[in-house]
Order: sequence, then structure tokens, then C-alpha cells
Amino acid sequence: MPRSRNYTIAAVLAGLLSLANTVVALFLLPQGSDKVNQSSNQPPYGVILVEVVIGLIGLVGAYAVYRTQRWGVILTLVLMAINVLISLPGIPFGPTTFDKVSSAVGLVVAAAAIYFLLRRDTRSEAKAELHA
Repeated sequence: MPRSRNYTIAAVLAGLLSLANTVVALFLLPQGSDKVNQSSNQPPYGVILVEVVIGLIGLVGAYAVYRTQRWGVILTLVLMAINVLISLPGIPFGPTTFDKVSSAVGLVVAAAAIYFLLRRDTRSEAKAELHA
């Protein structure tokens, strides 16, 4: 099955977002829950844990989307929807400017990945009609 351009773009977006989420969360994780929860300039420790898990699973899902695996598309859609939901409160209520901007960027990238996963590839449909 030929790889669609939409799936390639979605896989790259989801992979980059998952990698960024994982790296940032792994940087904050060793501080411990007490220090993170008492700090006023970091997201709650629970959010950091969720980001690590979503980020690692998202890397697997992005690779599966790149390989045009149906389960990867479904997994990535679910994870990007979770990313959107996690990013929404960070935009108005983020403790620092970095948190607000990174939440907004994460929201846009996750929404773009969802868009490309659900978008119909008209280029491949036109090729199929030409060959028929």
C-alpha cells in the first residue's frame, strides 16, 4: 500500500510532538512530586507523568502511521486528542510564558496531526482514477 503524503506529514508532526513532550517531561520528572507540586512555575506532577507515557506511546504510534498501519492511525488520533485536552488548560493558566507558549504550540501541532490523519488524500484518488 503506497504511503499517503497526509500520513507522512501526520507521522512527522506526531513524532516531533511526542519527542518534545517526552524530553521536557523526562527533564522535570527526576525532581520528584513534592518539589514539582510545591513549585509555582511548573505543571502538576500528574501532568508530567501523563506526558511521559503519552510521549513514549506516541513515538510508537507515529512510526506505525508512517508505516501506514491502521492501529497506529487510531492510536495516534487518540493520543493527539489527549494532547489537545492536556494543552488547553495550559494556555490561559500556565504558570510561565514558556508553559503558555508550549501549550499553544502543542495544541496547534496535535490539531494539525489530527487534521492530516483524517484528511482524504485527493492526490492518490486522482491517480487511482487515471489508472482505472
